[in-house]
Amino acid sequence: MPDSAAALRPRGTASVSSGSLYKAVWRWHFYAGLFSMPVLLTLSGTGAIYLFDTQIEEILYRDDYFVEPPNTAMKSASALRDAITIGEEEQLITYFPPAAPNRSAAFSLLYDRNKIRNVYVNPYTGAALGEIKSDARIMDTIKRIHALEIFGGFANRLVECVAGWTVVLFVTGAYLWWPRSAWRTALSVRGRPVQRTFWRDVHRVIGIAAGGVLCLQAVTGLPWSRVWGEISQRLIDATGQGIPPMVRNDRPQSTGDARAVDIGLDRVVAIAEEKEFPPGYGVSIPSTPQGVYTIMNLIPDDPAGQRVVHIDRYSGAVIEDIAFSAYGAASKIREYGYAWHQGNLLGTANRLLLLAACVSVWALAATGIVMWWKRRPERGGLATPPLADRREARLVFAITALVSLAFPLTMVSLLVLAAMDACVSALRPERRTPGVQP
Repeated sequence: MPDSAAALRPRGTASVSSGSLYKAVWRWHFYAGLFSMPVLLTLSGTGAIYLFDTQIEEILYRDDYFVEPPNTAMKSASALRDAITIGEEEQLITYFPPAAPNRSAAFSLLYDRNKIRNVYVNPYTGAALGEIKSDARIMDTIKRIHALEIFGGFANRLVECVAGWTVVLFVTGAYLWWPRSAWRTALSVRGRPVQRTFWRDVHRVIGIAAGGVLCLQAVTGLPWSRVWGEISQRLIDATGQGIPPMVRNDRPQSTGDARAVDIGLDRVVAIAEEKEFPPGYGVSIPSTPQGVYTIMNLIPDDPAGQRVVHIDRYSGAVIEDIAFSAYGAASKIREYGYAWHQGNLLGTANRLLLLAACVSVWALAATGIVMWWKRRPERGGLATPPLADRREARLVFAITALVSLAFPLTMVSLLVLAAMDACVSALRPERRTPGVQP
């Protein structure tokens, strides 16, 4: 009969599992999880909801978004515009034609400097269906919680820290999981739920299955962060790999004088149809005499469909027609990253895969807590994994630091955590116990 304890050792040899290098990796894996898991739980919980933002909003705002198509033609864009009420302190900024026969038309109005009021109208009758203000949209609140912006600028920077720690978690976890001998059992779960080995194996299998996707989510979410996002954008622009300025900010000018006549919104919609813009596009309304109409399709599921066309408001001439092909290579990669991160790139399959990854974060947290609870010391305490020899500890720290170089705020938090660990170890020397397993 084989020894039952030996049968339930980590997937390697006893010398490896009790080795100093193994303990050093385990210690940093523990710290990475302890530091990042509270934020990761928030990100995954809100992210799982936001993956289905379109579907959720179609339920919440069904009366605003949908109409019953009659056997009549839709009214013109200008007629719908004339049917809405625009306040004295408001400015009409965007028109969204109906995306389907059973969908409403929408107008965005700017008020109070940077707030937006979206007004929805029946495209067949011009009747008002309702309105949604930007600061009252439920999914916008979920998005702000997801980015931790709702808690202030410092909290938002934690997202960037945790992105780097997520990569550290995966790298160290992969080392702890890596089979040294029996690959056929690499994804098996041994033992029973009453044993720590069972929870350790469940934790490892979930981590290795979902870790790659979670790392990809962490990296593709970084462009929204303040420090990493701003630095990377500057590098992209400096190397000529950015998005053409006229796509978002640097708008061209119309050429007409004071006697010129505006071509009108209906003509712009006709131009969009001539240029075969897909359903879901919007028309930006000029706010100055020299402004332009802009037909834009900036958030399609496939980034390759992004396109912006600037129209002279007096002559109707196309000033600029900018397609996705005009983007720099780095910007194209970034846009595909956005689409993947939000679950749009591959449709339902993309969303379900990311949903599974979000659920796995909660499963990893739960199994990690159970593992810690089962090995906690009777005298109490954090039950930090045992200290490794200094040489191995320094090696693992150096490798962790190299992984963190791509994440400035993660590197800062790594140095702080290492200093705290050194202080605690100096004040409360820990016995270097061989053979202790996660």
